[in-house]
Amino acid sequence: MRVYEDGKPAKIEHFLNWSDAGLTDGELVFVSGNPGNTQRSTTLAAIKLLRDKTLPFLLNYFCRMEVALQQFADESPEHRRRAGSDLARVQNSRKALTGMLQGLQTPDFIRKKEQAEKAMRARLQDEPKLRHFDEAWQRIAELQEQRLALLGRIPEFRSQYYNIAKHLVMIASEDQKPSEERLRDYRDSARESLEHQLFSPAPIYDDLEICKLSNELALFAERWGGDDPSVVTMLAGKSPRERAVELISGSTLNQADVRRHLAEGGEAAVSASDDPLIQFFREIQPEYRELRETQDELDEIQRQAYAQIDEAKVALEGTSGYPDATFTLRLALGLVKGYEEEGRQIAPWTTMGGAFQHEEAHEAKDPWQLPRSWHNAQQQIHESTPFNFVCTADIIGGNSGSPVINRAGELVGIIFDSNIQGLTASYSYDDEVARAVSVHSGAVREALRNIYGAGELAEQLGK
Repeated sequence: MRVYEDGKPAKIEHFLNWSDAGLTDGELVFVSGNPGNTQRSTTLAAIKLLRDKTLPFLLNYFCRMEVALQQFADESPEHRRRAGSDLARVQNSRKALTGMLQGLQTPDFIRKKEQAEKAMRARLQDEPKLRHFDEAWQRIAELQEQRLALLGRIPEFRSQYYNIAKHLVMIASEDQKPSEERLRDYRDSARESLEHQLFSPAPIYDDLEICKLSNELALFAERWGGDDPSVVTMLAGKSPRERAVELISGSTLNQADVRRHLAEGGEAAVSASDDPLIQFFREIQPEYRELRETQDELDEIQRQAYAQIDEAKVALEGTSGYPDATFTLRLALGLVKGYEEEGRQIAPWTTMGGAFQHEEAHEAKDPWQLPRSWHNAQQQIHESTPFNFVCTADIIGGNSGSPVINRAGELVGIIFDSNIQGLTASYSYDDEVARAVSVHSGAVREALRNIYGAGELAEQLGK
């Protein structure tokens, strides 16, 4: 990004110098960014529900949706383009959940969590003024069975048509209440982002939406059975595919002006609408609302319990630790350091030449196939140039794009991922094998110079 003032490149006084010097094994680095949500206080009872029920359910869901979207994408180049974003998101979720579940299924992870929880609760019992905090763990344990009953029951389908209809119907009824009494998604504080999503002029593809909605209906029917009253209402005597075709082919909700008219018309306009998707959601709205209200109530009870656990932790440990990530700015630090995986020692960094070897080892098949531009420039690339590196900085989703800085205040890399062992970082951090993954600053300039023909830009990065 280039910044201009008065039509000329801005003169920036404070900035990070770009480093080409590379990194050494064990070097200290810093990461500034806005990491997303972590839940490090998650109790053992909640972890076990995640391990045994929630994550397997979600993983099965994303695997099934990935297959459906991949089949759709394989039908034609245009289908591949249309499904590209959805497929990438589903695949990313599937990979993240796979790593997370593997971590929670590791007995050592559970053992450490159990030991830490027992030790903390024992310390609370030794302090008469703090004993009342122990009730929070019991309260969360009691909630898990109720949360399990809701798993997969609330129809939150990944379909733009469905979500538009849901939001329009819900807005019409929720807006009749004071903001603080509405469901969380429909309060005034969330309205701007909701309307941005609802009135977006981005195209909506009927064939892709039919694919997604039919699979959502099929999965819901599979989970709850064909005789379930909600399933009977949703399918209306048709197969999931037939019902999705009927709903979407007869809808005009793909038109932004229609959506805006319904939103501005409120309850009267929505009630009078003959759009099949509006009518579809109005039929299931009573149960949806009841389930959402139950979920919000359970979430609030759980939030209060975790607030007590965090208060107890501070009372016992003071400020020796650090709070959960909440998308606010923070500075993490760590060491450039390799790790062991399945008995193999993983080096702290890869090289640009190694990318070609990796491609060859996978027979140059997607997704390991390098771009043609890399092959055209292979002779000009310095193969020993570091490409990606790992460090022990504690990161989470939201850190992507964060600068990695060395002791001299120079930019040495940019965070873009974690290794699979780091995917349990939402619940626990262990620098033994968890690693943040960054692209090396030297690789960026090497690519600009010798692959993309942007040598002038590469030189300007160093100024």
